[in-house]
Amino acid sequence: MTPALYARYSSDLQRDQSIEDQLRLARRALDQAGLASAHALVFSDAAISGAATGNRPGLTGLRQAVASRQISAVAVESLDRLSRDQADLALIAREMRAAGVRLITADAGEIGDDAAGIMQIGMRGMIGQIYLKDLANKTRRGLEGVVAEGRHTGAPPYGYQKKPDGEPGVLVIDTDEAAIVRQICEDFVSGLSPQAIAAALNAKGVPGPSGRLWQTSTIFGQPKALNGILWNPMYRGEQIWNRQRKVKNPVTGKARMVPNPQSDWVRRPAEHWRILPADLCDAIDRAKARRKMSQNRTAPRPRRALSGLLKCGSCGSSLVIAGGSPPRYACSTRKDKGATACEGIGYVRAPEIEQRVLTATKTRLLSPEAIRLGMDAYRRKRRELASTGAQDRIDLTKKIAALKAQEERLVDAFARGQMAETALARVTQIETERKALETQLAHIEDDSPVTELHPSAPARYAGLVERLQALIAADDAALANAISDRARAELMEALRDLIKSVRVSRHKKSGEIDLQVEGDLAAVLNFSSQSQRVVGAGVGFEPTTFRL
Repeated sequence: MTPALYARYSSDLQRDQSIEDQLRLARRALDQAGLASAHALVFSDAAISGAATGNRPGLTGLRQAVASRQISAVAVESLDRLSRDQADLALIAREMRAAGVRLITADAGEIGDDAAGIMQIGMRGMIGQIYLKDLANKTRRGLEGVVAEGRHTGAPPYGYQKKPDGEPGVLVIDTDEAAIVRQICEDFVSGLSPQAIAAALNAKGVPGPSGRLWQTSTIFGQPKALNGILWNPMYRGEQIWNRQRKVKNPVTGKARMVPNPQSDWVRRPAEHWRILPADLCDAIDRAKARRKMSQNRTAPRPRRALSGLLKCGSCGSSLVIAGGSPPRYACSTRKDKGATACEGIGYVRAPEIEQRVLTATKTRLLSPEAIRLGMDAYRRKRRELASTGAQDRIDLTKKIAALKAQEERLVDAFARGQMAETALARVTQIETERKALETQLAHIEDDSPVTELHPSAPARYAGLVERLQALIAADDAALANAISDRARAELMEALRDLIKSVRVSRHKKSGEIDLQVEGDLAAVLNFSSQSQRVVGAGVGFEPTTFRL
């Protein structure tokens, strides 16, 4: 088998040559161990931290090669190239020992499978983990020093730019972007919503932060996190540091931001960064208070029959309720970013769309002809699956029997002393393969009879649709409240099983609304006369699509 080399460096600030330097040392270590390095497989990860393992394609490839027994040895410059996490390093070393792969380092030689080797793995893992923690503390201390000196940490926020030829973190106000910030705040004070402000900026072609389109979250942000144009404290002449911290997933290495308690925030005055005058800041706070009171007075919108199922025919985004009486649907992308992001469909009355879809569901999807065609297709598909499953069961059963026989022969040979102890690893491998095939066999669908449609199922589903139609058409509260929340939820769930999506478009010339409905007759099959659901009974139904 072929040996392998692995190299890694952590930061973008390091040079790519670091990989070549490590590989040169690892090759030398292989040669000194009596293994030919000329044809060794090479795995590497550039600019990726050793704190996690799942985000390193090079290491993942190496571990897969170890598991499949493609390599005989792994050489690295140092153990911390594999991982700086104590648990991860120990796991990688165990994987190599289980596969009979030698682990060789340039700085400490071969790591043996004895007490000294186990101790070395543990100590080097602990040292690597302590190093990462110490590095994080030093980085935090350095950033806190930057803040104390009146400089900014991170990329400049919208409205600022780095000072030419200045120290890192020294910012100056970008006059053009600052004017946009003030205009946004003045429009908000005058009564414009964040959605309307974003749409107007996009329509004028004003680039947002990082050159992207403006959207509601860019302007209003998250009040608790103090992000977004209307909440950024820098515009008011205050710097707040340590509002959040980065937490990495130990497996994938992906980071997410977690808010810190306000007691951990570091505040300092920064009048030289102020963009908004004090009187405008006061007016913004009053406008925020009015907005909050208005939202508190607004009763929560009930979940409508087709919520989440309607898609914009122009951009594919979801349609959302955009207010009005009666309620109206609008494209969420256009509502959030304006007509520049999506031509959209304008506003469409919710009851009109819902009644059209439900009526068509009864007359088209639940028609006797549609049911007949769907059941014919279902029976054909079930027969195909049964035929395929039967052959798969035969093939898997043969493979399992062969592996069992091979496993028994190896165990007998070992018991008679005719096989070395190291060959027992092959027994373990065979057992793993056999169990995987047995699991696969257990999941193959059996030759169960084709599930037939209960005669009353379509009629009962049509009755559900009629009840939903009455619920939508109810304008007075008394009739709307006649159906309990639980009954409403059951009706909605049944309808969502039947209708998968509704694509809503507007004809450019006539202005008429066009609806394309995708339905699933499997839901009717699942709906028996006792309203019981049979999970998986509808396998074989193809989605049914029709236009209104």
